[in-house]
Amino acid sequence: MPSSGRGCASAAARASARTRCSTGTPPSAATIRFSRWLRWALCRKTSSIVAKTELIIGDHNIIREFATLNPGTTGGGMLTQIGDHNLLMNYSHVGHDCRIGSHNIVANGAQLAGHVTIEDYVVIGGLVGILQFVKVGESAILGGGAMVTQDVPPFCNATGDRATLHGLNLVGLKRRNLGAETVRDIKRAYRIMFRSGLKVAEALARARAEIPASREVDHFLAFIQSSERGVCR
Repeated sequence: MPSSGRGCASAAARASARTRCSTGTPPSAATIRFSRWLRWALCRKTSSIVAKTELIIGDHNIIREFATLNPGTTGGGMLTQIGDHNLLMNYSHVGHDCRIGSHNIVANGAQLAGHVTIEDYVVIGGLVGILQFVKVGESAILGGGAMVTQDVPPFCNATGDRATLHGLNLVGLKRRNLGAETVRDIKRAYRIMFRSGLKVAEALARARAEIPASREVDHFLAFIQSSERGVCR
């Protein structure tokens, strides 16, 4: 069938023209096979990466209009995770690889960069910006418009550009029904760490020597001690 032969020859010519290298020399059959295999391998690798990327959202969360949440990436364990009972208001943003606990409020327009960690019962005010890798401790509150570039210790009130500490989140502690003795010990720990003028190691040693151990005080001190970015002051 002559026509069939001419069709095959024409198709082969077109294929040869499409696969010519930049010098005009047609590649060998082995080169073409390798190129096809490489494209197939890259597609499989890309599909494998995408399949493992996760955004996990817990129970009883309220996510309002135009909030954005990014899945994880290879640089952060492939996981962005949201706990339970959180409120994410309009236009808030949770970047890739963030870890958000439970019972948090993220107000309108607040922006969390990648790899940010938010513990539990944190209030993030409107238009707050949090730099990547920053950690915000339990029951902290960030005032509206704060630009947070360092870690915020638990139970603290931070605001400003760049955010600095303005005492404790006493309203938040009251709402959690922490006992008067516990609140008093947290106040003592705060004064020793941030008002005594001692170096961090000296302040930690003094606080642990003078204040009775409790979950809240121990967490407050351990958070400061383990901070890699440094804490707001």
